[in-house]
Amino acid sequence: MKVVLLIRSDPRQSHRAAEGLRIALGLAIGGHQIDMILVGEARHLLDADIEHDREGEMIQKFLLELRARVPAFYVWDTPADTQPQAGVVFLSEREVAERVAAANRWIRF
Repeated sequence: MKVVLLIRSDPRQSHRAAEGLRIALGLAIGGHQIDMILVGEARHLLDADIEHDREGEMIQKFLLELRARVPAFYVWDTPADTQPQAGVVFLSEREVAERVAAANRWIRF
């Protein structure tokens, strides 16, 4: 089953982003194909210094496991000053819509 997880919550302000990662990891371990799409401030999940933020240590552990199980982290609504990172793919609005339409299920955090 293909599942899209759309994370919009700012990990610096809410635990919901970390919860989205936890659920994504559980689904990936269960054999589901996962597309992780980070929207807006959720892109801060990928910041190098996230471990100092709320839920940071847990986020780092989930990211480490997820990087081995998902092809890439997709980022939508990214500011122009964002630097490319390995394993991160930037998507247009159309590309996000196509991924969501192609999924069997989608979850938003």
